[in-house]
Amino acid sequence: MSYPVYQPSGAVPPSAPVLAAGSVAIVLPAAALYAWLIHQLPFVFNFFIAVAFAFLMAGAVKRVCSVAKLRNPRWSGWFGILLGLAGWYFQWSGWLVLHLNAEQGMAAVFTGALQLAMHPAEVLGHALNIAAMENGLTQFVMAVGWLGELWMLLFFPHYMGKMRAEELFDESAGEWARHEELPRKFRLVGHDALLPLLGGSSGALSSILIPEADEGSRQFSRLRVYPGKESESHVSIVSVDLKGKDGQERVVECWPGMYLRVPKAELDELLAESPSGAPMAQADPPELATAISYLQAGEYQGAYEEALPFVSANENRLYCDANRLCAIACSESRQWTKAAAYWQALFAGEATAHNALQVATSTVMADMVEQGLAWAERARALNAVSREMPDVAILTSMLSALSAANHMEAAFPLLEQLKERYAQLHVTDSTFLFVHRLPLFHVFLEKSAAIVDKVLGKDAGREWYGSMLPHLDERGKAELTAWLDGECAPAWS
Repeated sequence: MSYPVYQPSGAVPPSAPVLAAGSVAIVLPAAALYAWLIHQLPFVFNFFIAVAFAFLMAGAVKRVCSVAKLRNPRWSGWFGILLGLAGWYFQWSGWLVLHLNAEQGMAAVFTGALQLAMHPAEVLGHALNIAAMENGLTQFVMAVGWLGELWMLLFFPHYMGKMRAEELFDESAGEWARHEELPRKFRLVGHDALLPLLGGSSGALSSILIPEADEGSRQFSRLRVYPGKESESHVSIVSVDLKGKDGQERVVECWPGMYLRVPKAELDELLAESPSGAPMAQADPPELATAISYLQAGEYQGAYEEALPFVSANENRLYCDANRLCAIACSESRQWTKAAAYWQALFAGEATAHNALQVATSTVMADMVEQGLAWAERARALNAVSREMPDVAILTSMLSALSAANHMEAAFPLLEQLKERYAQLHVTDSTFLFVHRLPLFHVFLEKSAAIVDKVLGKDAGREWYGSMLPHLDERGKAELTAWLDGECAPAWS
């Protein structure tokens, strides 16, 4: 299934600008101290002092985000850049004051830096005069050092502040989300295993969380759970690396495995292990261990044959997991009629929007379009209550299936709905569309062409696209016009 990823709300509380201004007042004296240190200490220490100053400013940005409850990564990122620029420029002013008179105390350096900073042209002139006194090689080294310092003082406040604002926030409680890290060890989960779960139409998080049998393993994954409302619970997969003889843990949250929203039923299974470390009450059925191993190895026929004897099991967990494994194996093998039957059997045991969508797409791929569209509507109705996924994910999944099965006429009404989403939003900025879980605008144009050309033809298709122009921002209008002029028409895949 496709797991929606948490997106910050973009809120900028009124206290954020106030705290940001306060952090500037802290950074300026620190910049003067930084200038004094790099002027007084040997050159070999400059890099480490610059790193410390960069992390000081990054910490200030993170503190503003934390205290103000800032959930706008763009605002936080720009604030980090502006704070870095302020620190960089003021330390330059302090360094030049010291260069003119190295005997001054800290108070005099700070005062002189404030006065000099009011005259940017004078600061630039002093810096150029210092550089002009050196030979070509020294000038090059100085330029590289100065640019490297600028990059460091801008990058860390920007990046770390942005990351802080992207952390999970519980909007209903009005506070940063708390987490529980389950003690159970899983085999190390790599990016290759995570990526298909974010955009694919099959697979489940539980299928990649395989218990680590080797108790002595020094690299493994654990699950970090952020409890919330039923429709807003999230999990993150963390990688654990044991270092040294004492086994000190180095824990890193896996990107893109951070803040994945999971359905209530699946979350209950993932939370089955208590915080005290008791064994999971609902571990994978031992009867399916071989089938799961085959599935992980990409041996779909073997997985199917091992799971098949249990598809009619009386125990619901075994019944559901066996049908899920058979459905996935048949989907991967493109045996769509059988896949649809197993997904439907799974739906009888787990009536989720995700499972209804799997029935819908598999049924369409098996050329049973009417039934597929009916199942898609059922998935949307269930999803309106459970909010397992963005509603647009159901649209795009159905469009992909209908297009792949060459049912363009049936796909066109859904494409009209997707087109209307862009017209309602007006904005075609990539970040904005990502937050609203819509395909990027150029992707929509390219992948919709096969459907539009087949149903409307070239001329009517151009009119269909052209009707969007009054409803788009300037960027979207320019992109659509250029695309139409290029007559691009790759297929939706």
